[in-house]
Amino acid sequence: MNKLPAWNAIEDDLRVGLVLVADACRYMVGMGKRGDAVASAILGREKVPEQHLDDLIKDREFLGKVDISDTSFAKCARRCFDLVTVVGPLEQIDVDHERVEGPEWLSYYLSFMPREAMGGWDFTGTFHHSDAPLVVLLGMAEARLALAEYVQALLLHGNRGTGFTPKEIAYLGDVDVRTVRNSMGPNGDKPIRSNAKPKGKDARSDLVLGDPLDAIEWLAGRRGFHPGRLSPEWVNQQLAGIQ
Repeated sequence: MNKLPAWNAIEDDLRVGLVLVADACRYMVGMGKRGDAVASAILGREKVPEQHLDDLIKDREFLGKVDISDTSFAKCARRCFDLVTVVGPLEQIDVDHERVEGPEWLSYYLSFMPREAMGGWDFTGTFHHSDAPLVVLLGMAEARLALAEYVQALLLHGNRGTGFTPKEIAYLGDVDVRTVRNSMGPNGDKPIRSNAKPKGKDARSDLVLGDPLDAIEWLAGRRGFHPGRLSPEWVNQQLAGIQ
């Protein structure tokens, strides 16, 4: 089960990310005047220490001075955090806009975080481990958008969709993904009927999806499922057009 950490803990990880990127960029262009200029701009400070910057991450004073304000990295993370924690009506979520401004950018930034440590401390797991705070935040934001997209498509267009992945269901219900997989099966003898996501003609698919209605019914019994509401007025307006 992956719990979303407090925002101040996520802020610390954002600072760590800028430190790792600053170090990596300084290595690429060379440890000297040019490298220092790059690192200075990334960290938002006039001067940078001569040593490996990732060796200083455990120094609270140094880390606290890393300026994340007004960075796109922090803005998209905050957008994802608000999407997950400010639980408003599902029909009011602009799915396409939120996806582009939040999870897609956050995924992009996490993708170029260093995967190898060149200094004394290894903080690469902060951005690549499955239960790392920013990775969990990304998964939760994507899952909430998947739910909003499904509900809106169902009521606006009568489209039942293809289903939810086990990870999306796990994030929505605040349960371990293994619990979700144990509740899925293709034969109708499990709470969530599963099916392979189609890839294309004659293509084999190993990605299993849970039937969306089964998944939501199962999630409704989970204590950690907090989907937000649907405004009755909005639902009533759409019902007349649903076959």
